[in-house]
Amino acid sequence: MPTRRAGAVALCALLAAPISAHAQPFPPIELVDLFGVRTLDEQAVRAALPFREGDTIEGDEDRTAIERDVIAKLGIAAVSFALVCCTDNLGSILYVGIAEQPGTGVAYRPTLAGDVELPPEVLAVDEALSAALMNAIAAGNAGEDRSQGHSLAHDPAMRAQQERLLRFAREDPELYARVLRESANAKHRAIAATVVGYAADKAWAARELEAAAFDADGGVRNNAVRALALIGAYGREHPDAGIEIDYTRFVELLNSLEQTDRNKGLALLGFGAGAPSPRLLAALEERALPSLIEMCRWRNDGHAQPACFLLAHVVGMPALTERALAARAQLVAAGRVLAAASP
Repeated sequence: MPTRRAGAVALCALLAAPISAHAQPFPPIELVDLFGVRTLDEQAVRAALPFREGDTIEGDEDRTAIERDVIAKLGIAAVSFALVCCTDNLGSILYVGIAEQPGTGVAYRPTLAGDVELPPEVLAVDEALSAALMNAIAAGNAGEDRSQGHSLAHDPAMRAQQERLLRFAREDPELYARVLRESANAKHRAIAATVVGYAADKAWAARELEAAAFDADGGVRNNAVRALALIGAYGREHPDAGIEIDYTRFVELLNSLEQTDRNKGLALLGFGAGAPSPRLLAALEERALPSLIEMCRWRNDGHAQPACFLLAHVVGMPALTERALAARAQLVAAGRVLAAASP
């Protein structure tokens, strides 16, 4: 929905999860980066964290207790942790989100209560695809062909499962749209979002995915926005497809406390939308400038690049987009000047 390995992971699935979600330990933490810090001292925030670069998160930590401790130390409203694999050195990246004040998050749609679910065959394909993804990442073969508006992996095992998703989407697209719109089962909605992205009618798929991009569940949002980014890029290359996406409504994802929202929001606005329209530029400057500045400073190039790309446009330096990472210090400085001048 971009260091090489971390970029590939971000495009394929962005392996970010709650600290306690994995039974097996992640690789040692190579980078700890922050977002959402507005008035606090960054070094004070880092000092309050229980994890340091070089530490290993075993997977059995008490996330709730850790969050409660950090909130108390810093006097903040909320904190989030996302552990992402992997850098070029096969290390993990720990992203720490800070909400200094309450009520600053994204407005998600209400929890759904429908009983429609996916067939077992679709669940089995999803499991096989997840396993193939992990193997592809380990082999350094997580690239993909996006030319048709959906992902077809270079890795043969992944591609075989994706082609089955493609068949599901062509046989009964409305089933997956119903699951996405109605099902109480978040896992099923997340898988359905991926399948909808493979539908033949990309304009229809975009409409279904726009609503799911604000689902109450982070996994659903992640899959929906990633699929929408691929469709958006396809729509730019194929205007006759009739794909219409109001990109301004997704600017709020860049201010989310969840790193996956930010990552996929960047993919959609930086990759899917292409060069920002004047309307999108105005929305980014008005509603997300501090977030773009901090994300452009992230030390993983793959994750920072789309933020720097967008920031170059917002600060009026579009000529720097092709070398946005090399010019990030200049872009960050210009962004801070613009932010200071804003009412």
